[in-house]
Amino acid sequence: DHAEVGVMLMQKWSLATELQHLVYHHHDIDGCDELPAGERKLTLITMLADKICLSLGLGVVPLEEEPDWEMEPAAIALGMNADFVASLAGEIRELFDDERSLFD
Repeated sequence: DHAEVGVMLMQKWSLATELQHLVYHHHDIDGCDELPAGERKLTLITMLADKICLSLGLGVVPLEEEPDWEMEPAAIALGMNADFVASLAGEIRELFDDERSLFD
């Protein structure tokens, strides 16, 4: 599991425990509930950003189908509606396209 490996590396590098929690739980909506409020929010934001990037084909394994942002658990937990998430996705796509040369 890449989250567990990430946490092991972060421990080896003595990175903040809060960041370790974020990495460990970034695919685990239920595990977020046990985190302090600030860590939970940052983890949910990371979770949603990851899902948005994958939906745009920006990642190792793109999503097979478009997410239903209205039902996306991280968006719901953050109080974001589908239109807002779709606009974020559009902004991320635009920023990525503007800076594409950094990734080539």
